Amino acid sequence: MLRGRSLARLRREVEPVEPDALARFLIAWHGIASRRRGAEALLDAVEQLQGAAVPASVLEAEILPARLEDYEPSMLDMLLAAGDVVWVGVERLGERDGRVALYLTGQPQRLRLPRSTQPAAAGRARDSRVPADPGRLLLQRHSRSCRRRLSR
Repeated sequence: MLRGRSLARLRREVEPVEPDALARFLIAWHGIASRRRGAEALLDAVEQLQGAAVPASVLEAEILPARLEDYEPSMLDMLLAAGDVVWVGVERLGERDGRVALYLTGQPQRLRLPRSTQPAAAGRARDSRVPADPGRLLLQRHSRSCRRRLSR
């Protein structure tokens, strides 16, 4: 009974914000109002977007340019080639697009497919041939620099 009253009191203390306030917060938090420049800003943007499944066509055309004043696709290519960032395909969208998720390789614990795309979440029996963490497996097999970072 004491726990129930405590929870009820806490629920009264937490109130939803107005949609306008949430919109202002999100614009500021994502750096859209005050766009930054350079590779460090791109790494910060990737960290904020980490794991979000977004259409690949929108990622480089709208999402990253909205956060970085000087964004060029070659900037992301350099981070990918250096092993600082990895992308994971999440799902197909039509014939020429798909959702992808970006991850920083320095944070391998976050390198997972969204739960909704994993076989067990879809109500099917988990196939033992499907790795539990396909992104980490990809890094371990294909990138020497990423393997060094994962082993730290």
